[in-house]
Amino acid sequence: MKPKAAESRQLTPPFWAGCGLFAWLRLLARNHFAIDRSRWPLAAICTASSALQSALGLIQNIVHGRDIANTRIRNAPVFVLGHWRSGTTLLHELLARDPRLAAPTTFDCFNPNHFVLTRNWLPGLFQRFAPSRRPMDSMAAGLERPQEDESALLPLGQPSPYEWIAFPRLASTRTRNWHLGAGQSSRQKAWEQTFRWLIQALTLVNSGQRLVLKSPPHSARIPTLLKLLKVNAPYKPDRGPITEILSE
Repeated sequence: MKPKAAESRQLTPPFWAGCGLFAWLRLLARNHFAIDRSRWPLAAICTASSALQSALGLIQNIVHGRDIANTRIRNAPVFVLGHWRSGTTLLHELLARDPRLAAPTTFDCFNPNHFVLTRNWLPGLFQRFAPSRRPMDSMAAGLERPQEDESALLPLGQPSPYEWIAFPRLASTRTRNWHLGAGQSSRQKAWEQTFRWLIQALTLVNSGQRLVLKSPPHSARIPTLLKLLKVNAPYKPDRGPITEILSE
């Protein structure tokens, strides 16, 4: 059984396989194309995948682009904040079981360029590649289970600390500082626009339900998140989103 488990892990694609073509090329450029020769085949697969991701993203923009842009965020999302390995995944899973809440799925986050178009039919084709358990803690995993929205930002072309997983030897101090709120205004504006688009797309596919989001890097972005996610329905300013949920 052990060889089969190892083989299954090798078949599981990395989450940067969900990058669009230009996002993939920017990721490589930021890290000086420092791909070890042993990883050239994987890089070639990711390059081909990125072209397909971009093509599906273009179709989604034609079919659903206006719907996404017109989607209103009427309910302030619930954010689960905390350091890695502190129990945030378990809390995210528990909150996502509330029928009043909706969480981005692993499929959504690993295919952020086109999930509005494909989430109803494409996951079935990739189910065999999805591990049933997380390797670090053996928690249940799957394409339909809640996932960190941070995993969608890298494939959408935004700098993320998770790109260090792809290039661990070239962790950029500039990128690290940006995620602590010390970045260039133009880069931050692009991040904000991308993040709001992602929340609108997730809101659309979940029929306007309040989202519950979990990503440890958000702990350094609280002022930005509060600025971005102004809801269109009135709510009391002295009551945060989590308080609202628990008191209903």
